[in-house]
Amino acid sequence: MPAIQDLKPTETAHIYLDDRGRAWVDDTAYRVTMVVADAAGLVGYTPEQICEQHYHALTLAQVYAALSYYHDHKAAIDAELDDERRYYEEKRAEAEKDPKYQAWKQKLAQKREELERRGALGE
Repeated sequence: MPAIQDLKPTETAHIYLDDRGRAWVDDTAYRVTMVVADAAGLVGYTPEQICEQHYHALTLAQVYAALSYYHDHKAAIDAELDDERRYYEEKRAEAEKDPKYQAWKQKLAQKREELERRGALGE
């Protein structure tokens, strides 16, 4: 759970809101958006797989509660996911402009080419 002490319970078991209105899964450090992203992402994990992927820090009941809360508040959670995606893209773009990142990326590309020349990547 976040470090915020005044989480407010919602109508959905296991789900609490922080002072910014973001939904969290009780007794964890997971937001509902994180569970939804796993369920709806490229892989589309099942609730059981979500529990496994998070080293059983989430119970199956908590995962289902997060998904239930999402379906009851779809527009708000989708907007939050969009905000998170935009924030991530902005930060990634900033990082990619950093000269240290550029140098690292160049070094990585050179190493990959070297490994490919030696056939070490098995491609």
